[in-house]
Amino acid sequence: VLSGCIDTGDSDDTDIDTGGAGGGGGPATVERISFNGLVADGYLAGAKVCLDLNENKKCDVDEPSTTSGAGGAFEITEATQAQRDAFPLLVEVVVGSTVDEDTITDDLPDGAVATKPLTLSAPVGYEFISPLTTMVQNEVEGGATADVAEAAVQEKLGTTLDLDSDYIAGQTGANSDEYEQLHQVAQVTAIVISDNLVKLEDAAEENNISLDDLISAIVDEVFAALEEITEQVEEIAQDDEQEFDPDSLATEVDEELVDLEPDTIDDVVDLNNAQDNAVEAN
Repeated sequence: VLSGCIDTGDSDDTDIDTGGAGGGGGPATVERISFNGLVADGYLAGAKVCLDLNENKKCDVDEPSTTSGAGGAFEITEATQAQRDAFPLLVEVVVGSTVDEDTITDDLPDGAVATKPLTLSAPVGYEFISPLTTMVQNEVEGGATADVAEAAVQEKLGTTLDLDSDYIAGQTGANSDEYEQLHQVAQVTAIVISDNLVKLEDAAEENNISLDDLISAIVDEVFAALEEITEQVEEIAQDDEQEFDPDSLATEVDEELVDLEPDTIDDVVDLNNAQDNAVEAN
């Protein structure tokens, strides 16, 4: 009887899954997989990419992760298929290290390193992570399915293009103008998200607001303004005398369309959480 309970300990090169995030209910042999993707505002090199297993908007040390390379390319090699099928992708821009390849010029051939933090995400199964997919994931977290969430973002962008597709590479083929517009909207929204993370981080800490809740509040505001941001980008494209400047447009958007301030962020987060709880209850 006892011999049936004895484990000889021979495991070769397999991994043992004892449950936890993405696992089952008990010990099991699991196979590790690898998968590739791209990170962009412009392509982001030197950004941290992970599967956010506890969905706290941070790449924790025990989560499958990697660092993006040139062209925003990344490969995660230590995940399980169950994790890939269940958890969103997360990107952390590393201040002083990550380079947005949109900043590469003749005078700055290596590009400029990031001076402000930025967190991006994408729904389960996506291979392209951008500010646009971050809004899709935020809608998913609010209770929508991935298809419904993407359709909602597409409607505000005035596009039917797949948001899991590379809008930078897309500018060299069919629908090039439309892909360029998506890229420009992504540039503006990335700056707005980043600027508000910096502006609100001290107030969030003082009010014990989690990073997850803070990012959700910011992305909610950006999503609400997305249709008007898209219209402003279109107007600039149609005006031969105007040059697209994502920084100045982002400043204008932040001042006129995004209503987030340090002294009221706790009220905004409380309201968002109450709405999310109501949706979950329904």
